[in-house]
Amino acid sequence: MSRQRFWGAPIPIIHCDNCGEVPVPEDQLPVVLPDMRGADLLPKGTSPLGSATEWVNVECPKCGGAAQRDTDTMDTFVDSSWYFLRYPTPNDDTQPFDVEALRRWAPVDQYVGGVEHAILHLLYSRFVTKALHDMGYLDFVEPFTALLNQGKSSTRAAA
Repeated sequence: MSRQRFWGAPIPIIHCDNCGEVPVPEDQLPVVLPDMRGADLLPKGTSPLGSATEWVNVECPKCGGAAQRDTDTMDTFVDSSWYFLRYPTPNDDTQPFDVEALRRWAPVDQYVGGVEHAILHLLYSRFVTKALHDMGYLDFVEPFTALLNQGKSSTRAAA
């Protein structure tokens, strides 16, 4: 799911008229959002990032022609859907996560969260885990072996 807003994780795709959608090269990751302090960020039906022309207009990594970065961002639950994969090696800045460490330490034994976690964060975490499993990075398909909901439900019983 993408969002037409400034904050969130940038979608690492470059749009080229000749090549189509081209992934941002690995050596250019992570894509860093531009400094837009003072910019008009009011909703206009398009992403505010579109007005950051120096950031948007780039060279196509495939053909070298004129191209544009994707100006939408991913939902913030996507940003936090894989944090638990960093826990075994939090100081490793050479890779997103250590596959061998995860083979020893994952999946997570107990997930504790409120209702919003069970329906949003958990859904994204399960999707990311299943995708990484299918790509051969993880040996497990479920990120958490048990779920404990805490707090009050947002629904009330009828009087």
